[in-house]
Amino acid sequence: ALPPPPDEYSIKRASATEWLFAELTAEEVRAVAVFAASKLGCSTTYKGPGAAALHGCFLSGSEAVTLKLPDKTSALAHLDGDAVAPPRMAQIIVVHGEKPVADGVGIYTVGPLDGHGGLAKTASVSLVESLHFNRRPVDMGDSSTDVVVKNVVSSLQGLLRASFGSSISTLLDQPSSVTPASGQFFVLTSPAVGSTLERRVSRVVFNWFRDPEQFQICWMHTLPFSFDIVHVGAPEEWLAENITYCGQMFSTVQGLIAADKQGSVVR
Repeated sequence: ALPPPPDEYSIKRASATEWLFAELTAEEVRAVAVFAASKLGCSTTYKGPGAAALHGCFLSGSEAVTLKLPDKTSALAHLDGDAVAPPRMAQIIVVHGEKPVADGVGIYTVGPLDGHGGLAKTASVSLVESLHFNRRPVDMGDSSTDVVVKNVVSSLQGLLRASFGSSISTLLDQPSSVTPASGQFFVLTSPAVGSTLERRVSRVVFNWFRDPEQFQICWMHTLPFSFDIVHVGAPEEWLAENITYCGQMFSTVQGLIAADKQGSVVR
C-alpha cells in the first residue's frame, strides 16, 4: 500500500526547513560574491600571474561563499512554534594580502538574502573573525608557487630531462623545444603534512599526460620527483626543500645537484 500523503503541517515544516537550511543557489553565490567584493574592494577570485594576487584581497577556496546556518534557538523557535523565520545569511572567506599576516584571512557574514536569488536592500558585510594568513584556503586558481617551481625545475633541468624526457621543458615556458608526442605535465600543489600555523608548507607533485584531450588520467603517471615549498616571508622569498628524486631524499635542491655531480645519485 502507498503511504498516506503528507499532511499540511508536514508540508509547511518541510518548506520552512528548506528555507533555513537549503544550500545557496548558484545565483545566490554569484550575487553574494559580487556584492561582498564591491563592499570590501576585493576581487571575487584569485587573479593575476604568480603571487601577484596575494598582495591584494580576494574571495578564496571551494567554500568561499556558503550558507551561514542560523542559530539553533531561532531555528527551532520558527520550526516548532510561530516565531518569524531568521533571515538567510551567507558566509564568505576572504584572503587579505594587504593586511598584517595575523589578519590575513577574514571570515565575513553577508546578508540578508532576499529569497529570490539576490540580497535584501538592507544587506551588509560584517567581519566575524580574522585568522592568520597561513590559514588561507587551498585555491585551485592560486599560482603563487609558480616562481619556486620554475626555479627548481630550471636548476635541475639537465637531470630532469635525462630522467623524464624533453616534455619537462613545458614547465619552463619552452614549448617550442617539445615535440607533440612527448606530452606535458600538470603541477599539483597541496598542503603538506608538516604544515603548521607558523610555517605553511605545500607539497608539489608532477603528473604527466601525453594526449591533451586526456588530462583526466594524468594522476596515473606521477613522476618520482616532488618537493616541499615553505611559505615563510613574502612569496618571492619562499624556498624549496625535502626534495624526493627516484626514491632518494635530499634536504635542498643544491644538495641534489651536488650529489649528482659526485655521481652518487641513482637515475
